[in-house]
Amino acid sequence: MAEGCERNLLKSMEITRTSQYAFDFLNRHRRGAVHSVYKKTINLEMDGQLLAIQVSGSPLSPLSLITDQTAESLDTLKLQPGDPVLATAWSRKLLVGTHCFHWDKPAVVDLQLKGPDPRFTPNQTSVNDRQTSQNHGSNPVRSTQCCDPELSGTVLELLNTYPPVGFVPLFVDVPAPPAGTHAAPDPFLTQTETILRTGAPITDLIGLGIGLTPSGDDFLCGVLAGLTLLGLRDSQDFRHLSAEISRNLAKTNAISAAFLRCAMDGQFSEALVTLGSVSFVQSLQMFHDIGHSSGADTLCGLYFALCGLYFAFGKFS
Repeated sequence: MAEGCERNLLKSMEITRTSQYAFDFLNRHRRGAVHSVYKKTINLEMDGQLLAIQVSGSPLSPLSLITDQTAESLDTLKLQPGDPVLATAWSRKLLVGTHCFHWDKPAVVDLQLKGPDPRFTPNQTSVNDRQTSQNHGSNPVRSTQCCDPELSGTVLELLNTYPPVGFVPLFVDVPAPPAGTHAAPDPFLTQTETILRTGAPITDLIGLGIGLTPSGDDFLCGVLAGLTLLGLRDSQDFRHLSAEISRNLAKTNAISAAFLRCAMDGQFSEALVTLGSVSFVQSLQMFHDIGHSSGADTLCGLYFALCGLYFAFGKFS
């Protein structure tokens, strides 16, 4: 794609909202290609990292380039994987195929999760002994008191608004099946609970589940967020976990791997970064806007870390 080809562009659009992470990335990188195309998202790959062109009103992630377009208007662009991408920092234009997205005046949001937060100081006395939990056969996610009752209570309250999707049944009570029915155990949940209870490497969760961002990956993003809030980003535990996640990224897809890389860099969704600083109703809407179960699975991982369960049951090698 020639840089002087703007006169041949078919459509010009605006990027209205983005993260500081994505904004800085566009300033540093120039060339790439369309990675994948979905109804509301066009993923771009530039120098091994993904960015996501999204429709207006989409939830903000570290990879988001939110536009003034609808799903219908985005579909009319007829972009295909492999179409060329060129970012020109000096003119703030993002050329994608034969279309142009202007990024000269977007609202830029910092999604770096700051830690430690004094509200979230871990209470080591709240962590039950792993062997005690296993001997009694209890569910590890319900076998400890929370290290921060206020925040953990909010997270649990948010989880209780979800149907039994993803990891939710492992963390909250779900309605029993109607009398006379015998639902078979969900092998996905059984495998997850086994990993969390037995001290298997927690990175065995990578790629576990269905969808663009499998539940296991979203859960690990939540764990990384919780450890960040506990002030443990510089700890050996965090470094080891990050190293093991990096080593196992091939077990999941490129889109989910990109979000895991962001989480290891301290970059998270707006829903997670603003948790506790916006109203419960706002948080509820923001988390429910994140995919089918991604918001819930992230909250499960956050709860797992904040309650000290990562240290009782988590393991990375």
